[in-house]
Amino acid sequence: MRKLLILTLVGGLLFLNSGYAFAGDRRELTMQQAVEMAWNHSSALRAAGYNIEKSKYDRDAAADKVEYTPTGQASPEAEIAFNNLVQADINWQAAKKNYQAQQDSIRLSVYQAYCSILQNQAAVESAQEAVYYAELQYRAAQLSYQVGSGSKWNVQQKQNDLALARSDLAAAQKTLEDSYMKFNQLLGLSPDERPQLVEQPAFSPFSVANLETEVSRVLDESPTVWQARQSVTQAKIALDIYSFSNSEAHTYDSMETSVSIAEQNAQSAEEKAAQTVRSLYNSIQQLEQTRTGLVQKLEKARNDLLMTEAKFKNGTANKLELAAARYAVVQAQKSLLDTDCQHAILVEAFKTPWAYGG
Repeated sequence: MRKLLILTLVGGLLFLNSGYAFAGDRRELTMQQAVEMAWNHSSALRAAGYNIEKSKYDRDAAADKVEYTPTGQASPEAEIAFNNLVQADINWQAAKKNYQAQQDSIRLSVYQAYCSILQNQAAVESAQEAVYYAELQYRAAQLSYQVGSGSKWNVQQKQNDLALARSDLAAAQKTLEDSYMKFNQLLGLSPDERPQLVEQPAFSPFSVANLETEVSRVLDESPTVWQARQSVTQAKIALDIYSFSNSEAHTYDSMETSVSIAEQNAQSAEEKAAQTVRSLYNSIQQLEQTRTGLVQKLEKARNDLLMTEAKFKNGTANKLELAAARYAVVQAQKSLLDTDCQHAILVEAFKTPWAYGG
C-alpha cells in the first residue's frame, strides 16, 4: 500500500469484526479503512470491473473470427477480422488499466477529503481562539472607556472585530460540515455521521534519485500515455495489412496520415505527463522549503506562550496577552498542518499523477 499517513494510536479502542473501531457512537477510521470503504461504495469502480469482463468476452469473440495473423497486405475479410481483434484486445487491456486508474483516483480523492477534514477542524479551532481573543479585546476596550482611558470609537472597532471573528467561526464550521458531507459521500456513510479520523499527516522529506527515471516510470504506467501509444500501434497495424480493395473506407495515404496523427497525439500525451511529474516534484520541494520557516514560527510561538504563561502565573501578564500567545500557537499549528497535508497529497500524486486533479 502506498502510505500517506502514520497511525496515531488511541487508547481504549474497541476493534470490531468489521475492522473498524468505535469510540462511543463515533466510527474511527484510518486512512486505509476510508479508502477501502470508498472502493467498496463506488458504483463507477464496480462498472469498471464489469467492463473488464465484458471486454474479455468481446476480445475472445473477435479472436474466434481470425483465421490467421496477416503480416502484410491481406484480404479484405482478414483485414477486417484482424483489425477488430486488435481493437478488442486494446479495449480489454484499456478496461484493466481504467479499473486501476479508477482505484488510484478514488484513493487520492479520499486522501484529499480526509486531509480536508483535518484542516477544517484546525480552522474551526483557530477561529474559536480568534473569537475568544476578540471577546477579551472588546471587554478591555469597554473597561478602558468606562474608566476614561479609551474612546467610544475604539469600543466600536473592537465590537466590529468580534462580530467578524464570530462570522469567520460560523463560516469555518460550515466549511467543516461541507467537508464531512463530501467525505461521507465518497465512503457511502450517512450525511449526518461524523467519523473520527485517527491519523495525522506524517511529514518526511521527499526526494528521488533521478527525476528523469521517475518521468520514465510514469510514462510506462500512465493509462493515458498507454492508450495514446496503443493508438499508434493500432494505426501502424491497420496500415501494414491494408488490402487496397474497393471496399476500403480510407485511402492508403489517409491511413498513413492516421499514423502520423497518432504519433503526434502520443508525443503530446507523453510531454504532458512528463511536465506534470516535474511540476509536482518542484511543488513538493517548494513546500518543504516553506515548511522550514513554519516550523521555526511554531517553535517561537510555543516559546512565547510558555513565557507568557509564566508571566501570567506571577502576575506580570494579563488574560489578553495570554490569549494572544495561545492564538499565535494555534495559527502556527494550522499553517503547518495545511502545509503537511498539501505535501502528503502531492507526494501521493507524484506516484500516480494521472489520478491527480490538481
